[in-house]
Amino acid sequence: MRVLGRMRSDRVLRRPTPPRIHNPLGGRFPKHGSEFAFGDPTSWGAEDVLTRTDTRLYGTATAQAWNRLHPRLTHRNAWIDHSGPLPIIEGTVTRLTVEHLPSGGVNKPVWLWCSGTDADAAQVDRHPQMFLRRFDVEHTFRMLKQTLGWTRPRLRSPEAADRWTWLILAAHTQLRLARPLVADLHHPWERPVEPARLTPARVRRGFRNIHITGCGQATPSGPGGGASRMWCKACGMSAYRTPRLRRALPSPPPRVVRLARLLNPVDRKPRSIRGRAWNWTAFAAVLAALAAGAGVVFTGLALQATRAQNAVTEQGQLTDRFTKAVDQLDRTGPDHLQARLGGIYALERLARDSPRDQPTVIAALSAFVRGTAPRRPAPVPSTAHTPTPASGFEPCAQQPAVDVQAALTVLGRRATDQDQRTRINLAETCLARANLARADLTGANLANADLTLADLAGANLANTDLSAAKLANADLVDRYRNGADLAGAYLVDANLAGANLINADLARADLTRADLTRADLARADLTRVDLTHADLTAANLSGTRR
Repeated sequence: MRVLGRMRSDRVLRRPTPPRIHNPLGGRFPKHGSEFAFGDPTSWGAEDVLTRTDTRLYGTATAQAWNRLHPRLTHRNAWIDHSGPLPIIEGTVTRLTVEHLPSGGVNKPVWLWCSGTDADAAQVDRHPQMFLRRFDVEHTFRMLKQTLGWTRPRLRSPEAADRWTWLILAAHTQLRLARPLVADLHHPWERPVEPARLTPARVRRGFRNIHITGCGQATPSGPGGGASRMWCKACGMSAYRTPRLRRALPSPPPRVVRLARLLNPVDRKPRSIRGRAWNWTAFAAVLAALAAGAGVVFTGLALQATRAQNAVTEQGQLTDRFTKAVDQLDRTGPDHLQARLGGIYALERLARDSPRDQPTVIAALSAFVRGTAPRRPAPVPSTAHTPTPASGFEPCAQQPAVDVQAALTVLGRRATDQDQRTRINLAETCLARANLARADLTGANLANADLTLADLAGANLANTDLSAAKLANADLVDRYRNGADLAGAYLVDANLAGANLINADLARADLTRADLTRADLARADLTRVDLTHADLTAANLSGTRR
């Protein structure tokens, strides 16, 4: 069994894993091949299968297929029960383009993914047909189940289920064959269609109104004027005849109006209002309706007041939770480590329960990290002889404490859409050997921070301020840092293989012995950068400023 589905046009897949080749500079072996971006035709390469088919509605349809492409799995949300490293699921990607659409709309390519890895030309041609055919299959099964009652009876034996299925198929076939015989009884909101394109559901509306249309030689097969079966000897068609009414219903007598009343309307006595009888039932109904309306209004006001009171109570509870968590963070010493950890995770839960309080939680945790972790001294002012101010600092003596690492983990896995205008401020902080893998540090302030030997694999550093930061021996492989501020950063022996450093500010940075293999440095600022013994194999240096 193979799975076929449609993919978005902004997806990025990976090619097969390349063979392991010894790297003289060291480093890990690559787990994935080069990127295959749907929106970047330069990354496609030559297709494995190319077919062109002439169609009636779409013109010439072109299908391009690439085999053995797989997505890069980074989260265990759907693989929580899978032990070991995340699997590599390869498949065939098909790009379908047509000359025009029947409706005249915008013609966009369609990307399909199949779980098979050895698709040939015949299979690639069937992929678009299978994708379009699924709508008819879904509507057919819905018609069989909901309208014709395929799954409604409780049958006791498989033989009975087979016979019932054949009856349902016969009824569905009869509805499809009766399309040219019925009238289109469409609803006002439905579009009229040709008889040959009527759906079985529309045919079912007019199926009971089918009459004999043929040679006109039908004769009744039963005596009397009741309902009898009509049989046509020439064409072999039969139907039931509706009995006619034996006699017409008598018409109502005409209304007699006296001429005297029309000529002299003033002579009639006006009816007194006091003489009218009160309709007490209607009066009671009106009073009951007014009482019910008043009850609804008062109930709504009471609910609104209760809701406001609950909101005030909830805000008070959130304030108490925040105060207690901050008090736990204020406890110092190794004896209160568990209390500090409880306060950190209590603040995380508070930010999750109350998104509007997340900026306050971020500010509190950032202040805790800056106040607990060792401080890094201010950088030496840069001169002509010292282009890399961060290189004069000594690395931190030890890795971050347990509570500091817990605060960094909570900051890295927050919901960034609730940050508002608050930024993580960890400037001039010693975070050597910190574990920031897959952390979201978008827009964070890490200026003059010490990140020596820090694990930044999978971290999101978009628009992050890393000016004068020390990133010696840090692991930043294949990360997105478009527009990052790395001015004066200390990146000695940093692993930046395949990094996206488009428009990055690397002025006065120290990249001695850095691995920049396949790095994209397009339009980056490389003014006074130290690239001594740096590996720039296959790096993109177009438009750089030096």
